[in-house]
Amino acid sequence: MAKKRGMEGTVYVSFVISSNGKARNIEILKSSGFRILDAATVKIVEKAGPYPHVTSKIEVPVAYKLRD
Repeated sequence: MAKKRGMEGTVYVSFVISSNGKARNIEILKSSGFRILDAATVKIVEKAGPYPHVTSKIEVPVAYKLRD
């Protein structure tokens, strides 16, 4: 759907990694401007684990760019 509509953008997301390697407290810091991309980012962060345990908050950009 996002591809059909030509949606691109970068979502800035933060989260904490619990001792069991799961992301928690997932928060969109800056929206891409498209709800579908923002929601996809949260799902990606949730599914990408397990992560190594880190004691500090993680902040990362997730970029969505269409290719020809």
